[in-house]
Amino acid sequence: MTDVVEVIVTGPPEIMPGLAEGLVSDRLIACAHLTPIDSTYRWQGSIEHGTEVRAAMHTTAARAEAVKQHVRRAHPYEVPCILVIPVLSGDSDYLAWVDQESRPAGESPLT
Repeated sequence: MTDVVEVIVTGPPEIMPGLAEGLVSDRLIACAHLTPIDSTYRWQGSIEHGTEVRAAMHTTAARAEAVKQHVRRAHPYEVPCILVIPVLSGDSDYLAWVDQESRPAGESPLT
């Protein structure tokens, strides 16, 4: 088990690049991988279809709540998809990079 988590968020194509950039800029996430997707879901009793973007964002468990709050403030959906998934294992250099880039500027890693 690691301290890194993947936060999955889906949303309209026109807002997702800016949302991701804001999270990286605020050092809440190290990176975001954006992928166009076709979504099918039930909303208010009707089956809906739409084109969205799925963001797979990497951060630490300690920053996940701040990421969720940022997304809720910036997201246009009434109920946005926000999932936090633990990363069980990964390349140690990549995990260290995610940890470093998700910290507030000037904050040292815990030793």
